[in-house]
Amino acid sequence: MFGLDTTFLIFVALATVSAGAVAYGLMFNNISNEAKAAKRLDTVKKAETDRAVVKASRDRLAEAAKRRKSVQDSLKDLDERQKDRDRNIRKPPLRIQLRQAGMSVTIERFYVYSAITGVVVTILAFIAGAPLIALPGALVAGAIGLPRWFVSFRRGRRVKAFLNEFP
Repeated sequence: MFGLDTTFLIFVALATVSAGAVAYGLMFNNISNEAKAAKRLDTVKKAETDRAVVKASRDRLAEAAKRRKSVQDSLKDLDERQKDRDRNIRKPPLRIQLRQAGMSVTIERFYVYSAITGVVVTILAFIAGAPLIALPGALVAGAIGLPRWFVSFRRGRRVKAFLNEFP
């Protein structure tokens, strides 16, 4: 062929291939390191965007949880106020009960009358021959139970009379 020996051509081809193999062998470490570095760089870039996505997601979840807690607190507050209102309607404070019963007695005077009633009931129980262990019970019943029962009885009677006025 062009005056070249085939053996020489084969030798040149093999020398070229072996030089390429040696170069690849020596450079393989650098090539793989570059590939690993590129992969790490991509991972870091993804992690940064993932962190941003995760942070945004976490912020959204925190905001939703904050809103949910705020709504729960508002509902709980409304429920407590409603319960207080219902409790005051069913059994209003003593001052209002006295007014609804038509009694023009101050709270302080009511407590004085309650104490007097408790002492009188205790003396009556003692005279009636109640055992000494029952006398503190009679004092409590006479001082707390009887006056409040009387107020609620008068209040109920007055409310019924008021409701009977309606057709």
